[in-house]
Amino acid sequence: MPKSIFAATLGAALVLGLGGAVQAADAPTSVSTLADYTNCDANGAPKNPDLKIAFAQTDLNTPWRVTELKDFQLWVKKLCIPNFIWNEAGEDVAKQLSNVGDLLAQKPHVLVLDPIADQPLVPAIEMAKKAGVPMLDIDRKLAVGPGPDTYAAVISADNYTVGFASTTALVDKLKADQKTDSPKGNIAIIMGGVGQDPANERNRGVAEAIKPYPGLKIVDTQSGDWTREGGRKVMQAYLQHYAAGELQGIFTASDEEMIGARQALEAANRTDLNGWFASGDGQLEGIEAVTEGFAVATTQFPPLYGAASLQAAIALSQGVTLPATAYALDLKTFSCLTEDDCKKAKAYVAQLKATGLQF
Repeated sequence: MPKSIFAATLGAALVLGLGGAVQAADAPTSVSTLADYTNCDANGAPKNPDLKIAFAQTDLNTPWRVTELKDFQLWVKKLCIPNFIWNEAGEDVAKQLSNVGDLLAQKPHVLVLDPIADQPLVPAIEMAKKAGVPMLDIDRKLAVGPGPDTYAAVISADNYTVGFASTTALVDKLKADQKTDSPKGNIAIIMGGVGQDPANERNRGVAEAIKPYPGLKIVDTQSGDWTREGGRKVMQAYLQHYAAGELQGIFTASDEEMIGARQALEAANRTDLNGWFASGDGQLEGIEAVTEGFAVATTQFPPLYGAASLQAAIALSQGVTLPATAYALDLKTFSCLTEDDCKKAKAYVAQLKATGLQF
């Protein structure tokens, strides 16, 4: 992926912790300065032919995760990293800890961890320390933050904004539909994985978005574990419990869950919730659902972590101490609440289809 696309779509929220005793004066303090780090020499050959970077992936169960891995593999080539080793855990915590051990046994220069859950993966910190391998935490935050006695850095984006922005669009539609600034209604959530920081933060965003409106209530929250099948199953349960007209909105943590929920609605011949979904991730099918009128909004949380993660890993391999600096990701929200917004959403759909990308 070209750097220009990375800058426009990733700009990921970086929280860089102290990775050593001395911080270099020219240490990277922004995504743009982090981008200065590469393992390519002037001729495009590896500066360090022995450089090895390991990546412990959560799973490959969704397009988001598949895209994340592909982005890593793309940037491995662009940054001239000769040895890139990875594995995935199928969303199994015990398996991921075992995978971390397997990767560390291969003596990488840096370990990149995308943890399944914040607390259960904390032991990976001590595993990396004992192996003498600097560690980066990406996407999902661990329960323990970065620092000189833990790990080098965390690279993440603002999941709270995903829940808040999409639900705000849902509230705006309820206001317009009910012709009031004090809308009323019951909202159900199909959340991500239980105990996972991104899921909790997106739920918190939903709650904060409706907080000013006492007539809006969250009446149910069940986990679809980010997947299409999970969303379908939770929606089936909601349809059995709530009759037509009892729910006024659904927040799905991922577009995959929203697509599964749509399948459940179609199978049950229920149309009362068509047009009342707010979602997250902003993948192609999710944005299409917005332009088709099935969803109110989806807020994009791009899986393009390859560049920032690998550039930070290269910096660490070169002995650079990463300073404690935060960078916020400007997430895109797609909706059709206005004609102009709808044109932008349709244009983005066309762009994705033209490039063959999902995000």
